[in-house]
Amino acid sequence: MRFLEAREALKKLSEGRYRCLRYGVTDNGFGGTEVECTVYTDGSNHHVGATWEEALQKLEYAMYPEREPSPDVEDI
Repeated sequence: MRFLEAREALKKLSEGRYRCLRYGVTDNGFGGTEVECTVYTDGSNHHVGATWEEALQKLEYAMYPEREPSPDVEDI
C-alpha cells in the first residue's frame, strides 16, 4: 500500500475526524534499516506497524474491537 492509499484508508476509517500519518526510516549504521508506519485518529492512540496495512489494522481493531478475529483454540 502506498502513502496516498493509506491516507484514503485512514480518512475512511476515521470518519472525517482529525488524523495523522507518519512514515519513518531509521538506518542504524550497521546495515540495518527499520521502517515505521504510524497512524492516528482523534479518539485513539498512535498505532505503528512495519506496513501501512499492519498499522491500519491495529487502529481498526482498537476502534472496533468486535472486528478483531477471536483466536483459534489451538493458538491458546
